Amino acid sequence: MIQVVAFVVGILLLQFQSELPALLWIALLPFILLALRLPRLRLLLCVCLGFLWALINAHGLLDRPLDPLIEGKDVYIEGVITSLPEQQKKRVRFQFEIKKLQYQDESHPSPGKVQLSWYRNASQLRVG
Repeated sequence: MIQVVAFVVGILLLQFQSELPALLWIALLPFILLALRLPRLRLLLCVCLGFLWALINAHGLLDRPLDPLIEGKDVYIEGVITSLPEQQKKRVRFQFEIKKLQYQDESHPSPGKVQLSWYRNASQLRVG
């Protein structure tokens, strides 16, 4: 039971990171699995396993990069606003789920959910 709590603590530790650590940390996994045989280190290693498990899942969910061929280019996107727009004096900021992404009449894979900002003359936006 205490190992499960230590595993959850590792997951929570990842949540408090200011940015997602590199996936290279997974290289420690074989060493951690081998060291689990040492009873004195077992709790600490369960924390590490929880952290690495959460890291793998986070990278799987969040790491959908934009095609390098279209970075910095004007693209056509269609999608859905998935958060309440934050209205400020000269800007509206919102979460946007990209359903369709095109560049020069050619479809590209969607990076999923992005955060967009609309400056000056922003239309009235609504969720959905």
